[in-house]
Amino acid sequence: MPFKQLYIFIEGNDDEDFVKTVIKPLINKKNIKTWKYSKKKKEKIINFITSIKSMGADYIFITDFDERDCLENRIKEVLNEYSNLDNHCLAIVKNEIESWYISGINYDIEIDNECPKRLRKISIPDDTEKITKEDFIKMIPPSFKGSKIAFMQEILNCFDISIAKERNNSFNCFINDFIK
Repeated sequence: MPFKQLYIFIEGNDDEDFVKTVIKPLINKKNIKTWKYSKKKKEKIINFITSIKSMGADYIFITDFDERDCLENRIKEVLNEYSNLDNHCLAIVKNEIESWYISGINYDIEIDNECPKRLRKISIPDDTEKITKEDFIKMIPPSFKGSKIAFMQEILNCFDISIAKERNNSFNCFINDFIK
């Protein structure tokens, strides 16, 4: 999808780090901006979407599935909440952004630092879509001394997109839908 100017709506800091490190380099566009919406009023979000559309810019609205019972219901819920949000611009992360992080750990990567060694101790399921924030925190190895931020940064240093696509269908769908 060729983008003129692209706005990527994200929920918070963890999403922003992931988008800046993994997603932005894949998009052949210099003018990409992230916009955190989680603590903004609904009206402000709707108005910003309207502004983006009136500029002729593009946008991707990323939100979590958050252990809902049905993907179709989650999509309807988000589209109802933001009445001017276009369905083709919506990306649902199953279950939460932490599931995308954990999906990309590559045990075989050779880097001069300790990244692979510290991450090899983690047991990663073949399907990471059920990983929640709480599950992710439990996976943090002792060598990170409980620092979620340091753990996430280490994962991003070793992130492998092709492995992540295999382990997480929502990440695979995101790549196929928005990165071509």
